[in-house]
Amino acid sequence: MGDKNNKLKSIEEFNQSLRAAAQGGSKDIHSVNTESSLISQLKDILIQMGLEVELYDQVVDGIRKQLMTTEPFTETIEAAVVDKAIIQEMGIKLKKAFQAMAVDQLRIK
Repeated sequence: MGDKNNKLKSIEEFNQSLRAAAQGGSKDIHSVNTESSLISQLKDILIQMGLEVELYDQVVDGIRKQLMTTEPFTETIEAAVVDKAIIQEMGIKLKKAFQAMAVDQLRIK
């Protein structure tokens, strides 16, 4: 049961991190590590929920490739900018998915 509490705490921390990232997050060098960490945490959580690794990787790689072809990047800022954009895009997509599930739940009643 202690294990379950640790997972819940991790999810709460993850949600707080996402909110901080959505509000702009830190602008220093540590933001790269934080954003990369969020992407890694999101992957771990979604895989624990049953999402296939390949599907997650395909989506993230697709977002990354799309960004790389539409924006001029330098080696030094690429990771921070791309990671932040991936987080924002995943947030938008997940929000839409949850909204669709909520609509379906309301229709069932």
